[in-house]
Amino acid sequence: MKKLSIIMLFLIQCSNKSGFHNKVDEISSLPSLDREIEAAGTATVPEAIVPVIPQAGEQSQVELPPLTLKPSLFSMRAGSEGLQFQVLMGQAPFQGDVEFTVVGQDLGGDLGSIDDQGMYVPPANTVQAMDIEIEVKALDGTDRSAESSGLISPESSLFIVCKEGDNLHPMIARLYALPEETERLPENFLLMKPQGYLCMDQLDIAPRDFSLGFPGVTNRFEWFALDVQSLLWIEEPGDYYIGIRSDDGSRVFLNDQLIIDNDGQHSPEEKGVYITLTPGYYPLRIHYFQGPRYTLSLELLWQLPDSDDKVHIPQNNLRYPSLIKPWKRHQNLQESRISAPHKKQKPF
Repeated sequence: MKKLSIIMLFLIQCSNKSGFHNKVDEISSLPSLDREIEAAGTATVPEAIVPVIPQAGEQSQVELPPLTLKPSLFSMRAGSEGLQFQVLMGQAPFQGDVEFTVVGQDLGGDLGSIDDQGMYVPPANTVQAMDIEIEVKALDGTDRSAESSGLISPESSLFIVCKEGDNLHPMIARLYALPEETERLPENFLLMKPQGYLCMDQLDIAPRDFSLGFPGVTNRFEWFALDVQSLLWIEEPGDYYIGIRSDDGSRVFLNDQLIIDNDGQHSPEEKGVYITLTPGYYPLRIHYFQGPRYTLSLELLWQLPDSDDKVHIPQNNLRYPSLIKPWKRHQNLQESRISAPHKKQKPF
């Protein structure tokens, strides 16, 4: 029994020594830490990012918003009141210093003037219509600039050529060419292609020889049509006479209701109605066409409730139709009301 215990103790010691040597062999077989560092080499340290600071006199690398000039399009009569321009950077007014310049074709006349605050004053008169541009340049070293295109018409012109969106005049019309031998107004102007735009302060074209032309309608003395839009401003309630005198056909719409039908080929002829109006704005639309020679005219008339005089509807009672969508069917305005046209004995 004693011999057996000695033998077992000897075997355990041998086993421990073998495990020890095995562990030593495992450790000695591991890669050397020095060898790993040597194999990896020296780590690359990223360079610090140095911000670019503009030196004195250098422009900043930050892109600034462009400048815009409002209004971007305009048309005016010679001798009219000045027009204020505004310089914007993005949606906000530009606060820096600027320089304004008036540029135009040299017709031997005055182009008008503009001050440091952007107030443009047109020339007192001009022999013919002329195109000009108002240019503005920022004086902050960024070379930013903007421009606005305009048309200056003679003081005596009744109509002027303009662009859609030009709100310097209370009435705007689309101009259409008509086939020869047209006898009545087109049924739908929206299906036709306009030849251009005309702006006006009122409709007061008295009967005239066709050879004198229609104001603002260049190269056309006959066979053309106008789709005129405006807003009629009524201050006092009452019964108003609204009339149209035309050669050739015309129609008048108020709040999208046909109130006067004076269509067809005819010499200067007036038609009108009495209607009850309350204070407010009324969408106003006039369709007109000029057929064959030899005369033409277009006059929009009214008579106030307490007056016996029939006059052209003045500019002060007309507004640019910005409250309605251009060239679309009008929606009745809540602050206005129009009764059905009714007959009343005319005092003339």
